[in-house]
Amino acid sequence: MLTTGVDIIEIHRIKQVLDRYGERFLNRLFTPNEIDYCNGRAPN
Repeated sequence: MLTTGVDIIEIHRIKQVLDRYGERFLNRLFTPNEIDYCNGRAPN
């Protein structure tokens, strides 16, 4: 069975972890394809 859901997060906490751990954090949360997709669409 495949289901979807919504995660409620605190943006400032995610930013703190991303600032601290960078790609290591992203690689734990997202697949390489998801990261590539987002990097292609993110503003510089």
